[in-house]
Amino acid sequence: MSRALALGVCLTIFFWPSKVAVPPPPPPYPFPITAMFILDNEQQLVAQQVEVRLKDHGFSDELIIGALVNAYAESKLDVAVVGSVGERGIFQLNPKGLGHNMTKEEMRGIDTSVDRIAAAVKKNKRLMALEERGGTAEQHASLFCKEIERPKHKHRKALERVRLMERIMVN
Repeated sequence: MSRALALGVCLTIFFWPSKVAVPPPPPPYPFPITAMFILDNEQQLVAQQVEVRLKDHGFSDELIIGALVNAYAESKLDVAVVGSVGERGIFQLNPKGLGHNMTKEEMRGIDTSVDRIAAAVKKNKRLMALEERGGTAEQHASLFCKEIERPKHKHRKALERVRLMERIMVN
């Protein structure tokens, strides 16, 4: 081996970094579900809180999307909305329904209302069966409407929720 080649090999070994510094990948968007919706700033903040709370309850992304679509349909994600018979908050909890034994502030509170909704979902056999089967977001939105929101014309309203999902979600 020539001296020049030997010197080149030695210098290469000496100066070659043992580990090449690779920049870490950018962190994932902290609210991937909320990012799927076309929302104003205030709505985004509410949706982010709902997303985090429902993830803490262990629900799938599809169920969270379904819940957010229903909350949007009920209140446009406005915590201050009050319905004609006293329904309050983003899910429009009824004092005689899921909002029973809750104060007005609790019905308006995001964490308390989401926890009440999560408890109702966990008790609902049809929704939990869909969750276990891995249903689509559209199926979750429709069934959430029928089983949790329970509007007067639930089949028509469930179809409206799916159409609403198509309008308020990014393609």
